[in-house]
Amino acid sequence: MPIAYFYYVRQTPILKVSQTLMPLLGEKLAGSNWAKMLDVLFVFGMVGGGATTLGLASPLINEGLHNLFGLPRNTTMQIVVLLITTMIFAYSAYQGLKGGIQKLSNINFYLAVAFLLFILIVGPTVFILNTA
Repeated sequence: MPIAYFYYVRQTPILKVSQTLMPLLGEKLAGSNWAKMLDVLFVFGMVGGGATTLGLASPLINEGLHNLFGLPRNTTMQIVVLLITTMIFAYSAYQGLKGGIQKLSNINFYLAVAFLLFILIVGPTVFILNTA
């Protein structure tokens, strides 16, 4: 949010974390090595957060695939899950907001609606409708 504020409201053309701290750090420290180190730490934090998310989700997805389709639970399958997830993310990011991310969002919406309809049709429909 601070980066978006400085970019859109204050019309700052630079998208850096250190640039958002310029009112606190002052003009002198904005271009210093401390500011560069802060930007590098921010990038490492973002990469670490993404890696943690993928690392924790991979065994869960692997377990779900094992329960649904009988696929093996091993490290190779987790690496395959990571590669597929990374390729989907990279393709959607390459296509941009309108192309890739919007397509993923639409696919997610239609899959959720299809899943809800499947549960309504195959599941305990009378119980679901009575408790609603």
